[in-house]
Amino acid sequence: MTYQIAICDDEEKQRAYIKSLVEGWLRQTFHHTKIQEYASSEQFLFEQAYDRTQILFLDIEMEKMDASRLPEKSENTTARCRSSL
Repeated sequence: MTYQIAICDDEEKQRAYIKSLVEGWLRQTFHHTKIQEYASSEQFLFEQAYDRTQILFLDIEMEKMDASRLPEKSENTTARCRSSL
């Protein structure tokens, strides 16, 4: 099984840092994954990434739509995702 991981953060440096941590973990676990980066919640929703994402790293504070508002915008994300802060 290939895990689909999404990193959604409006700061490119933060996305790169999270991706490096995830890749380090993956080297230890040997899981097959695909990591996709998104610069905003809107981009994540526009590309309908919620349909294929098993793990989502989501920035809590973003300019337009932050983590608290994302599930409101999609019934699919609300049904499939649990929050963990």
